Amino acid sequence: MKNTSSRVCVAGTLIFNVLMSMAILIAIQMIARIAFTFKFADVNLFSDNVQHIPLAIANAIRFDAQIAAYAILPIFIIAIVATVINSGKWTFSINRWYTTIIGTLMFILGLADIVFFGNFAEHFNIVTFDLLDEEPILIIKGVWNDTPIIKIALAMVIVGWLISIVYKHITLNSIKNKSRQIAAIAVGLIIIPIAIRGNLGTFPLRAEDIYVSPSSTLNACVPNATFMMKKAWSEKKQQFALQNDADILADNGFSSKDEAIAEWLNIPNDSAQNIAIADALYDITSDAPKAPKMNIIIILTESWSNRLIDYEALYDMDLLGEMRKHLNEDILFRHFLSATNGTIDAVEHMTISAAYPHMFTSAYRNISYPTSTAKLFKENGYDTYFVSGIEISWRNLIDVLPKQSFDHVYGKYEMLDKYPDVECNQTWGVYDGDMLKTVNKMLEEPSDKPKFMLCLTSTSHTPFEFPDGYEFGRIDLDNTPDDAFAADNASTTAYLHGYQYESNELGRFMTRLKSSPAAQNTIVAITGDHNIRLILPNDEKNRYMRYSVPLYIYIPKNIDVRADTSRMGSHSDIVPTLANLTLSNAKYFKAGQDLLADSLSQTIAINTEYVLSTLPDSLTQRKANALKALKQLYFSEIFREHK
Repeated sequence: MKNTSSRVCVAGTLIFNVLMSMAILIAIQMIARIAFTFKFADVNLFSDNVQHIPLAIANAIRFDAQIAAYAILPIFIIAIVATVINSGKWTFSINRWYTTIIGTLMFILGLADIVFFGNFAEHFNIVTFDLLDEEPILIIKGVWNDTPIIKIALAMVIVGWLISIVYKHITLNSIKNKSRQIAAIAVGLIIIPIAIRGNLGTFPLRAEDIYVSPSSTLNACVPNATFMMKKAWSEKKQQFALQNDADILADNGFSSKDEAIAEWLNIPNDSAQNIAIADALYDITSDAPKAPKMNIIIILTESWSNRLIDYEALYDMDLLGEMRKHLNEDILFRHFLSATNGTIDAVEHMTISAAYPHMFTSAYRNISYPTSTAKLFKENGYDTYFVSGIEISWRNLIDVLPKQSFDHVYGKYEMLDKYPDVECNQTWGVYDGDMLKTVNKMLEEPSDKPKFMLCLTSTSHTPFEFPDGYEFGRIDLDNTPDDAFAADNASTTAYLHGYQYESNELGRFMTRLKSSPAAQNTIVAITGDHNIRLILPNDEKNRYMRYSVPLYIYIPKNIDVRADTSRMGSHSDIVPTLANLTLSNAKYFKAGQDLLADSLSQTIAINTEYVLSTLPDSLTQRKANALKALKQLYFSEIFREHK
């Protein structure tokens, strides 16, 4: 009993000291944040954002606690070891020096982040590591000339001394009472794991939690420098590798850009010699489009699978709900591929025709790309919108989209501010049903310009949350063969409910639109961002089915369009199709085909991995390789211009 009591005493004392180290590290980060706020925040920041302040403070504490919890893990482990050997006096000096060093580094990192923000109007990001590519001597000279080194060194000494004194003071008389020692053990074992995760909900603390309001300044006050440096390093590790032009061509089977241009444009090699890469990738719409100056809405729908349209009839399920009648009434392309198998890839493809993956988390995210879809429509007289119910900081969208000529960017908090009656779930944000209702409302708002809207849904993504009492259609998995689905019945049902919800809400959106004045001046294109990945079996014979999504297009009845829905297409074709339908003499990025053209000699659907075409397989793949090479060469030119 005496030995047990002794161990409790050691453990309680040591964990109390570790918790005090954690508290000191949290306090240091808070001090750095206060300094940041005083330097960059407007005097009206808090009064203008009263409703968002509680969440901002809560998330700021969570970020600081998470970083502090990770930081104290080594001394927490030391405390456990000391408890096992029942001797902890030797840990005091280790903890004191460790807390002093880590706390001082956090403080200096906070000051460096303030300097970085002052120069770039952003926290530490992936560009931070580009500085390391400079000559070391130049870096040293630049730091010496631009940074008050002596003052910073003096500050480090003072801060370190203060941390050491504070730690010594608060731990000198560690708790002696046994009940308090037990309480310290319990608190430490609970608080530290929770702080590391940062959340008790579905997801751990994420970069998206930085975004707490429509105010960019308030959002900038939420994270700490250490978290932003960690985020920047994570993006650095994931950034795509750039090749030189010769390697790009060789990897795609070409010896020169002229050869790739000739293949893409279907012309002789010698005719391509004087054609620039940009000229090969751009085209101009006619001067007499069939539907000029109409509203354009593109909806990227989470996991909107093509195959489940077939399953509804095959297995007598009600999967499409309200959307069924619209698919029957309007244009529906079934031989259609998503850009890739990921949501952010689909967004990047639809916004800038991205040549590389994850460009929005790369060092090149701040470029205003000439390939931008919103730029195309804005320059032709449109008001441009991006609308989604998610927290719009996801994958840096809030920073990237305005640079791509989106005039209005709506996410969860923007929508709640303007349309406070919308309902949110706990995971993704505003329910898609409410998000689509706001799109209907936006269409009704008076404007002297037509509207271009790119919308992204989210509610049909796992983990699934639906409005209370939502009524789903009929599903009977007992009538399906064993090979129809690849998951168990519970998982399959959950995903099918997501598909039902999404399809039904899309249908309700179209029903509202068709019964409104917007029906006469609005064109809608709806497609899946990617296929459902978990519940559908892989078809090894037709591997392209992994990317099979539908493309639905609504065009007002007074527009004379004859659609050949047997044509093959992909995400790359949506913008060329809509541009040719609505814009006059507009220069657009032609990485695809006009699916509604009066005639097409061949149709080809290209995505990152698979191709569908009426051409022979060998010619199809070579044409796809030509497009890939030309896009990478073109984007490499853009990167070099903005280096």
